Amino acid sequence: MPPFRVFGTAQNRRAWWSNMKDDLTGWRADRVAARASQRKGVRPLDLLRIIIAIILPPLGVFLQEGIGKHFWINILLTLLGYIPGIIHAVWIIAKR
Repeated sequence: MPPFRVFGTAQNRRAWWSNMKDDLTGWRADRVAARASQRKGVRPLDLLRIIIAIILPPLGVFLQEGIGKHFWINILLTLLGYIPGIIHAVWIIAKR
């Protein structure tokens, strides 16, 4: 009887082997750490960006996205009215 017979189906064998490789290489720990860094919530840097966005909305968007379409949209909104620029900047920062 082959040793893999104990694990049943081919899917169970693949799962067992995948977990074994993860344990040996430590990849699972890296994956868990990556998930932890992707948690929702406001981080200190985001809070600073939001404060900057309230003072100068295009700068907050620039710090978040760089010079791209959102930056130019925010400049246009800020020129049309300060409040729409702030709302857009805070939305861009918070959606990440």
